[in-house]
Amino acid sequence: NYGFGELVESEGVVRNFQPLQTVREGRLQHGEQLPDPQLGYVFLNKSGGHTGNSLQHCAIRRWRTERDCRVLVHGVISHANEQGDGIRMRVVAPGGKVLADVSVHNGTQPLAVPAIELRAGEWLDFVADCAGGPSHDTFGSRFVVSQSMGTGAPRVWKSEDDFREVAAPRQDAWAQLAHTLLMTNEFCFVD
Repeated sequence: NYGFGELVESEGVVRNFQPLQTVREGRLQHGEQLPDPQLGYVFLNKSGGHTGNSLQHCAIRRWRTERDCRVLVHGVISHANEQGDGIRMRVVAPGGKVLADVSVHNGTQPLAVPAIELRAGEWLDFVADCAGGPSHDTFGSRFVVSQSMGTGAPRVWKSEDDFREVAAPRQDAWAQLAHTLLMTNEFCFVD
């Protein structure tokens, strides 16, 4: 999910998560106007985004797991502007765990999260805030989330490759079965 919300630093939790629902020029933003009268320039796109005006309006990418798993995260955060004071990126897990905390101003910083166990339905929040002030806070971010569920190869989510402006509806079980049957070898050689 892509949205904005409040980062409560003393507790290490995200509150009032709101999805960004307006699509404009390859980005997701809160309303029709940018800057938004209340939130400022908060938006997310394929390669990063812009923070809001305060810790109450952080830009947030939310990665949710559907199954119990072990997750490993690595990435790169960039801020390419001498003006302003840069941005701060944190990875927040359930229970108020801040797994990574990276600040960057006019440069690039790596971000890494040691392996963490998550239960089905839990999520990681990638929270970008304005550091000190909201001026010139456009940022770049690339994350790779590797999800291991015991046996088999891990599933990999890449923030740039898997960015979706509009969430695709999930197929029901019958549609999934029909799709699987159409992909079988028998349907490849129909005369």
